[in-house]
Amino acid sequence: MTTVKSMKLTKRFLTLALLANLALGPGLAGGIAQAAMSGGKGKNTSSSKGAKHNKIAADLRDQLGNQSGADRVKVILQLDGKPSGQLNALLASNGVKIRKQFTSLDSFALELPLNVVNVLSQFSEVAFISIDSEVMTLGGHVAHTTGADNVRSMSSDGALDGSGIGIAILDSGIFGGHTSFLDSQTGEFKDLPRYPRATRTYAQIGPINGTDAGMFMLETAASYDRIAEFYEQAIKKNGWTVVNKTKDNEYYKWELMKGKTSEALIEVKSDGKSSRKSILLSRAERPPGK
Repeated sequence: MTTVKSMKLTKRFLTLALLANLALGPGLAGGIAQAAMSGGKGKNTSSSKGAKHNKIAADLRDQLGNQSGADRVKVILQLDGKPSGQLNALLASNGVKIRKQFTSLDSFALELPLNVVNVLSQFSEVAFISIDSEVMTLGGHVAHTTGADNVRSMSSDGALDGSGIGIAILDSGIFGGHTSFLDSQTGEFKDLPRYPRATRTYAQIGPINGTDAGMFMLETAASYDRIAEFYEQAIKKNGWTVVNKTKDNEYYKWELMKGKTSEALIEVKSDGKSSRKSILLSRAERPPGK
């Protein structure tokens, strides 16, 4: 295991650690912490029998075991190649609804009966199937105070888009760096990229202790070496300084800084049940002088 560490600067990353604990809860966050303390030396105990289920996310597998096959579920279907004629025929069949296609990501948002999930997983071009979970921010009082929450509930078809409405903002002070690390078009971190074709399973954006912060959880079937190579290049390309670095066969972590106000955390670990890897991306921007 390779570890490069600076104890003097470690305390700066408490905000990112707090964000991970708030977002993931004690179970998953504790698992990441345990992997860090153990150096990621635990072996993958999944059997060859369980390997065929690697294409299906764990929470989706739970639904398959606990609910009727006729129950409908919204999923994200991720491909690693061009869909075959047989797969296209299945997607066009009765009962399968294509809610949206993401061409550049080789992915589909689908609504279908649960019993179709296992059928989809048998196609060689299918990389992963996961539940289309709702992405939520930390929230705040503004949407409730201004009545925005009430307006959203008035239209289920998205017709209320704010067209023709003027908004004036009165504030005692505006922090210019607020969510400045997010790309307004894609919603991704500007200088902490998503691993190519990784599935986002969780997102949380919002201030913590006066610090603008955000976190994304990703899943991918890529190898540790490929993930490490990608983020080593991304760290250099985006001008980050590595403060702490931990690297093992089954656990990677980078603690990063840029200037005096920007900090980030990247963690990569196995889910312990399959060949899938979980990637945690945390980003924080401190107000100047804090």
